Amino acid sequence: LTSSETFLDLLPNTPPGSIEVGLVRLREGTDADAILSRAEAAMADGRLTDALAELQALPEQARVELTDWMAAATQRAQALSAAEALSAQVASN
Repeated sequence: LTSSETFLDLLPNTPPGSIEVGLVRLREGTDADAILSRAEAAMADGRLTDALAELQALPEQARVELTDWMAAATQRAQALSAAEALSAQVASN
């Protein structure tokens, strides 16, 4: 993912008219809108791991829709973590 991507970029096969566009406000609560608002805020802050943790609280049907993205995001988070660890190791030598 790049910093310019949003959750809308994740749903390329979504039928037209099924996505509502509006301002994203950080919301408390356990409903899907609240969870997605916090996940998107985490993404905007570069906190991919936090975004993934938020998305785990989505209802199963919503998680199924995001399965491919979440798998790719998990791989990216692992790669970033490994790169940071490698960088720290190189810096310490």
